[in-house]
Amino acid sequence: MNFPPFSKKSQSLQRLCSSVTVFARSGKILPKEDEDMALLVQKQMEDDGVTGNVDEENGLPEMKITITENGSNTDLVCDALLMATGRRPNVTGIDLEKAKVKYDDKTGIIINDKFQTSNSRIFSSGDCCSQYRFTHAADSMAQAVIRNALFFRKEKYSALLVSYATFTAPEIASVGLYGSDLDKKGIKYRLFEKHFKDNDRSICDSDTAGLIRYRVDAKSDKILGASI
Repeated sequence: MNFPPFSKKSQSLQRLCSSVTVFARSGKILPKEDEDMALLVQKQMEDDGVTGNVDEENGLPEMKITITENGSNTDLVCDALLMATGRRPNVTGIDLEKAKVKYDDKTGIIINDKFQTSNSRIFSSGDCCSQYRFTHAADSMAQAVIRNALFFRKEKYSALLVSYATFTAPEIASVGLYGSDLDKKGIKYRLFEKHFKDNDRSICDSDTAGLIRYRVDAKSDKILGASI
């Protein structure tokens, strides 16, 4: 399960008295997030009861899932299986070829940094052409498209700063570049952290799990990314 919305759905279903088992292909939930932060969410999910316990007596006809790992089999019985396989843009079968608009079956419509398609008179925004598949990202892209197409502005796709959150409990949110992104780009950076256990409001609320982390350029101290 590498699709963030299903982390919150798993936890929500568990809290609504279903018995939930999570299968994570990578061995982790939220693999894009910093590992220690994702583990905070995972621990809370486990504390909520997201394990292998299932209800064999009620609900839909039961199914048995056999997991083979390291040469041994483990059987789990469940009422339903929710597949978190991700999503991809539905751009085929609408004759984009006739409009000379290029696209990829998996990633969607291909745009340049000005949100133009391969037909420069046609612009695109939102999930059908972006790696940022969030409603607020689509809104920002649409506003930029309107400014570029109608008012001849020069808004750039690469300039979008998209923040996003996964509404588990605790919530986890990020903006900018992750440490793994900076490592791939060869950018040297420093980390600054503040843990909630040292925050007076968190202490008063008896909610001290978690932290905020900034990633800053090692030379200029420019903030490159942050997670909370």
